[in-house]
Amino acid sequence: MIGYPPMEELYLGCECMDLDHVVALGYFPPKKDEAGNAIIEEDDPPVIYFHVTANNYFTRLLPSLRYFYEKYTWSEFYHYNWYQRWWLAGKYIFSSICTKKYGILDAFDFQVKDHDKLDAFLALISNDIDTDIDEKSELWLDDERWKIKFQPDRWVSKKHEIIEPWQVGWDIHFLERGFWGRIRWGFKYIFGRHYPEKEFEIFEKDAAKMRGMIKWVQEENKKNEEEMKDTIEWVQDMGKSKEGISKMKEVIKQAVKQAQEKNE
Repeated sequence: MIGYPPMEELYLGCECMDLDHVVALGYFPPKKDEAGNAIIEEDDPPVIYFHVTANNYFTRLLPSLRYFYEKYTWSEFYHYNWYQRWWLAGKYIFSSICTKKYGILDAFDFQVKDHDKLDAFLALISNDIDTDIDEKSELWLDDERWKIKFQPDRWVSKKHEIIEPWQVGWDIHFLERGFWGRIRWGFKYIFGRHYPEKEFEIFEKDAAKMRGMIKWVQEENKKNEEEMKDTIEWVQDMGKSKEGISKMKEVIKQAVKQAQEKNE
């Protein structure tokens, strides 16, 4: 563990730039005795508190009147309105594992530029970096009601063949329980009042795994940048001669042909 600084705080936003998507990390150093020595007890290990704001399905019965006649408003209303709670709670009650792509409540991707800030903050409680990480790695944390999953992620549009850089993201799911527990908490989910703020605890081993995810993501993005740089240099070299230009035209024709075959 690195020193015992005073309490540290870090606020980070989501890649989507939504002001509702903000996380706050708070580090509380171990207590000290009168001589200034750290007191580390088994039930009081170094911990980072991870606060999130997670949106829930809307509770209004009709869309906002301001956008009442817009087609997009009704499409959004259909997908995210209150009755979705019934569907998700029913699946949760009758299945011990109920997950949903991008989470039951919400999903979040740390901005690429903030990866170093997040890594430095996690280093407050862990010098270790987990090296056993790949694109399928997951880290689960839970509180008394929900569980949160961290994983490497990136947005891919198959239609337009657009691939964004790798990021570290999270989403929130139901906590696994027994049948009667799922009934109780499923009905609480349907009829209960939900606050967007939720809090999870990150311990030393969790911080090591998150740091491993950050390192893996940064290395993968660096590889992709180098590959793109090599491609650009190859195109520039090919364009310097007539023979190269003719080869480039042939490559483009082949790419167009393959794209047309895919669409068919």
